[in-house]
Amino acid sequence: MSAQPGNDGRKVFRYAFPVPRQGSIRRRFGSIFAHLGRNIFDAPLTYDFLARPAKLRPNVAVAMPEVTDDYRTYTIRLKPGIFFQDDPAFKGQKRELVAADFVYAWKRIYDPRWKSPSYAGLAPSEILGARTCARKR
Repeated sequence: MSAQPGNDGRKVFRYAFPVPRQGSIRRRFGSIFAHLGRNIFDAPLTYDFLARPAKLRPNVAVAMPEVTDDYRTYTIRLKPGIFFQDDPAFKGQKRELVAADFVYAWKRIYDPRWKSPSYAGLAPSEILGARTCARKR
């Protein structure tokens, strides 16, 4: 694993995988590529591992979630000014991180086409609206 200057002077992350590629990172969640992805893509919250006991803290969220009294609605506000890396898919436009990106990621967990290993753990949790995504299973 190394971070070396690329052709344009920016740092480039390189990692040698110890196993053959097991499909696209965009399609499967359970591979070693997904584990690497957890260290590249930012989540709204993260753990403060130095706290005892460990606790959650905002990462790309502005603050901890606002929770309704019945615990049915969590509102997470995102920090503005977080952009995706330049990619041809964005056709030369800067692409800012928005809440819909996280909704999309959650829907992928429940979509049977992607066979997410997280589905079994989340399915019984009764997340409102998740059943509409899971009905295809």
